[in-house]
Amino acid sequence: MPDDGCIKRALRDLLRKEPAQVCALQFGFAIGIEPASLAVQLPRSFITVAQLAQHADGLCRAEIGQDFWWQPAFARNQQAALVCADVHRAGCDTGQICRTEGHFWRPQQHSFDRLCAEFALHRADKIYRRECFRRAGREHVLPLCAQLHDRRLVLRQCADGRITALIVARLEHDGGQRASARDQQNAATASDLDQFQQLPHPSGERPDHPEPLLPRICWRSCAQIHSFGIKFALEHSSAYRARWTQPIGNHFVPEQDVRLTTPYDRVAYPTTIFTQTNPERLAVLARLAGLDPVPPEQSRILEIGGGNCVNLIAMAAMWPGCDAHGFDLSENAIARGQEIAGAAGLANVTLAVEDICEAHHRYAAGSFDYVIAHGVYAWVPDHVREATMRLAAHVLSDRGVAFISYNAMPGGHVRMIMREMLLDAIGEIDEPEQRIAAVRDFLEDYARARDDDEPLAKTLRQQAENMLLRPDAVLFHDELGPCFHPQRLLDVADVAHANGLIFLTDAGRNRQLDGFLPEGGEVPEDAEGAVLLAASRDDYASLRYFRQSLFVKQVPDRTIDATRIADAWISTRVRRQDDGTFKHGEDVIVITDDALADGLAKVAAIYPHRVPLSSLTEDPALLRVILQLYTEWYVNLHPGPAVFPAKPGDRPCSGALVRGMLALGEATLCTLDHGVLKVEQPELRALLMAADGTRTVEEIAALDTGIPPEDTLAALTASCARALMQA
Repeated sequence: MPDDGCIKRALRDLLRKEPAQVCALQFGFAIGIEPASLAVQLPRSFITVAQLAQHADGLCRAEIGQDFWWQPAFARNQQAALVCADVHRAGCDTGQICRTEGHFWRPQQHSFDRLCAEFALHRADKIYRRECFRRAGREHVLPLCAQLHDRRLVLRQCADGRITALIVARLEHDGGQRASARDQQNAATASDLDQFQQLPHPSGERPDHPEPLLPRICWRSCAQIHSFGIKFALEHSSAYRARWTQPIGNHFVPEQDVRLTTPYDRVAYPTTIFTQTNPERLAVLARLAGLDPVPPEQSRILEIGGGNCVNLIAMAAMWPGCDAHGFDLSENAIARGQEIAGAAGLANVTLAVEDICEAHHRYAAGSFDYVIAHGVYAWVPDHVREATMRLAAHVLSDRGVAFISYNAMPGGHVRMIMREMLLDAIGEIDEPEQRIAAVRDFLEDYARARDDDEPLAKTLRQQAENMLLRPDAVLFHDELGPCFHPQRLLDVADVAHANGLIFLTDAGRNRQLDGFLPEGGEVPEDAEGAVLLAASRDDYASLRYFRQSLFVKQVPDRTIDATRIADAWISTRVRRQDDGTFKHGEDVIVITDDALADGLAKVAAIYPHRVPLSSLTEDPALLRVILQLYTEWYVNLHPGPAVFPAKPGDRPCSGALVRGMLALGEATLCTLDHGVLKVEQPELRALLMAADGTRTVEEIAALDTGIPPEDTLAALTASCARALMQA
C-alpha cells in the first residue's frame, strides 16, 4: 500500500492534469487539497476508495454547498480495503431506463463529463432527486453516490448544474459477461460509451466492451459505506434512506440499514384526523360555488407531507372506491402509516417516502381530485413552499379542490415573537427532551400575568398559556422547528394564481364564506380580488393566526345561492334544551322556525347519522339559515349519505381500519365519519374484533368477549352510533 506522500503527490498531480473531468466523489480536505472532482485516470496501483479514505485521515467529504457536509469516518476499520477487493472482476455495460409509474426517469442528455451517482436511495424502484441550489452566485451540484440493487448500479447524470437523467449500469459477476439482450437493446450509444476510459482488466484481458472507471469507483464507495452502516443526516430540508437488501458476491457485509433522518424521525409528530381536510367538506364548498367536484367516494386523493398519513388512511377506509395516495419525507412516519394501512387490509392506499421538491415526477399532471397539504406550507424553506404550490397545481384535476393550511398573518407576528423568546430560552440545547423541558420551564414562568402588562404582553402571555396545552411533539416541531414562515393570505393567493390556481374560500370555522361576495351587492369585475381583499382586512381586524385556504382551477361563482346545498345531507350534534334553544359546547343557538327546530332536534338524536336536507326544508330562506349554521360548525353538510349503518346487519362488521388499529394495540381509533374515538374497554375491543363480518349476532354473543350475551346486540348498535361499524 502506498504511503501518504505518494497518494498526496498523485492526487495533486491528477488534479493539475485532469481538473474536474468526471467524478463528483470529492476527496482531499483532510490532506489539504481544495474540493474538486477527481478525474478518471487514477493510477491502478492505489485506486480504491477505501485506501483514499484511510489516507485522508478518516474523512470522505462530498460537497453539497458551503455549509452542508456528510462525513463518513472510514478510517476506523483497518480492513476497509478488503471490502472492495477484487472490484475489477466486474464488467460493466451501460444502459438506460425510462420512467415507469413515476419511479424512474428517462435520460434527457448524455454528457458523462458530470456523471454522478447517488448513495441515499430508498430502493431501486424509488428514486429521489435533489436539485442544485445557488450559493454565493454559483451553482452547487449535489454530489451523489450509488445504489447497488439486484445487480444494478443506479447512477444519475448531472449536466449544466442540473440532475437530468438516470443511467443504469448492469454489473455482471462472471468475468465481464455481456449484459442481457434487453440491456443491450437499451444500451447507450457508442459515442457515449467512448467517453469512458477503457482500463486493463485485472486478469490481463480486455473485456469486449468498455469498463467505466466511474461506476467502479462508485461501487467501491457504496460497498465501503455499506460495510460500516454509516448513519448521517442532512439539514438542508431533505433526507433519504438507503436499504441494502442483498449482499452481492463477497463484496458486501450482511444486510444493514443506512438512514438519513429528519427531525420528524427523531420526534414523531402526533398526526391525527383533521376533519377540515375531509373531501366531503371541500366538495360541499365547491358545490356552493357552482362547481362540480368529483364525489369523494370515487375520487383520487393526495396528501402532501402527511406524516404517517392516518388522516388519509381514514378517508380510504371510508370510501373503498377512492384511490388514496400520500407521502412524507420521514421514513419512520411512512413506515408507521404503511403498517396501519396493512393491518387494515386497505388496498386503496399508497404511501411513499418522497421529497416535495421531487414529487411532481412521481405523480402525473391532473391526476388527483382532492389535494391536501395540512401543516406544511408555513413550516418549510422558501423553495419547498414554492414547490408545494407547484405540486398542488400540477396534480390537481380540472374539477379538483386543493386544501393548503398555514400560519397566517398578522397573528403570525405574535407567534414569531414567542418563537424568538423560546429559541433564546433553549440556547444551544440539541436533545429534543431537554429542548422541550427548557421551553416548558420558560412558558410556565412567562405565562404568569403581571399587573403592569401592556396589551401586547397580555396577548403574548395568552399565547404562552395556549402553548402549554400542546403536546411535547407539537411544541418541538411547530414552535422550535428550523423553519417558521407565517403567510399573508394575499401572498399565498398570488403564488397560487401564478401556478394557475384560483382562491375558492377557506375551510375554517366562520371563514367558509370568505370566498363569496356580500349578498345584495354588485359583482365587481375582479371578484376574486375583491373577496381576497375583504378577507385579508378581516384577518388584520381579528388578528388571524391560521388559515385553511381552498384552491380550484375552475372559475367559481362568488354569489351566495343557498339553494345549491338543497341536495346535501345534514348531521348535527347540537342538543335541544328545555327552553327550546340549542347548545353546541358553550354556544347557545336560537332557531325561531319551529319546524326547522323540530327537524334539527330529530337529526341530532341520531348523530352521527345523516338525513337529506330536503327532508327538513326546501325553503330558500331556511336553507340560508342552515348555511349560516354550517359556517359556524353547528351543523355538518355532506354530499351524500353516511357509509356506516344505523344498526348492525345480519353479520355485523366493524370497520376494517377499526380492527386494524385494534390489532396494533391502538387505544384511539379512527371512525367511519372521519373522526377519532378512544376505546380502552377490553370488552368493547374484543367485541369489535369479533365483529369481522363472518359471524352472526348470535355467534358473536357466544364468544367470550366479556360482554353478556344478552347485551351483545345493544353493544353493536351503540358501536354503529359511534361510526365504528361498516355497512
